[in-house]
Amino acid sequence: MEPVHICVIGDAFVDVLACPLDRMPSWGADVDCASISQHPGGSALNVAIHLGELVRGSPHTCSFYGLVGDDEFGKFLRSKLAKANVLDRMQSSGDPDASTGVCIVLSGSNDRGFVTHVGATSKLGVAHLQEVLQADCKRSRLHVHVSGFYSCPALQQDLPEFLDALREEATRNSCKLSISLDTNGDASDMWDGGVVRVLERVDFFLPNEVEAVGIAKKLLGSGGDNGQQLVLEDAAQTLAQKVREAAVITCGKEGCISQTRAGVSAGAAPGRWSAPAGISPVDATGAGDVYL
Repeated sequence: MEPVHICVIGDAFVDVLACPLDRMPSWGADVDCASISQHPGGSALNVAIHLGELVRGSPHTCSFYGLVGDDEFGKFLRSKLAKANVLDRMQSSGDPDASTGVCIVLSGSNDRGFVTHVGATSKLGVAHLQEVLQADCKRSRLHVHVSGFYSCPALQQDLPEFLDALREEATRNSCKLSISLDTNGDASDMWDGGVVRVLERVDFFLPNEVEAVGIAKKLLGSGGDNGQQLVLEDAAQTLAQKVREAAVITCGKEGCISQTRAGVSAGAAPGRWSAPAGISPVDATGAGDVYL
């Protein structure tokens, strides 16, 4: 089996998780919670940690590129990467005002809410990713996964050119390269940040329902809606035409919808894949991030 190195790029947070909650607190009120705990978080970091565990004992490897502060939360995330068998390529922000990102997660049985301090992640840029070009592209097979796009404003505008350089360097080194993207949510609800130019350069796009519809509408220049099912099918068609290979929309307990670029050209309908039966979710935090 030919070894594959998986390089994950993007957001790194400490999640402070309050779960389970019967209801959200209202302003000026308090709600009891059975457990409040600290975990590694951020879309990209979640993926890296799960992949590190998945490839443990195999010839495959995983590395993570992100930005943290010079603080205890940063040390906590580094320790979790090491424990999960992930090569730590994070850098420190070097800025006392750019501390490690933190996300407070309020999670109930039906939904959840977030309060996020992006922190150092907001300063992650292509200058922090040069080792991907200089070292990772010299491997025989490389998959690059970019996640938390909307949490990384300093990365957004330069990412297309970085991906172009990545493909050029991989070709020069006879490296078999594939690239995937998960934007995560856009707090501004604008669904921009140059994402269209990035989509054109990735092989696979992995949004959830809200992200897929928001970005598809941006591509179509439309705010219209014909019902969620139709919108999701149309979103899959629209997104699959932009990427090089396929778009997969995660739909929670409903499974996922997928479409390939080749399928669009052949006039095929998007496929719907059901979630496994008999599973009772306890907490869905990070589940969509690691849907790879």
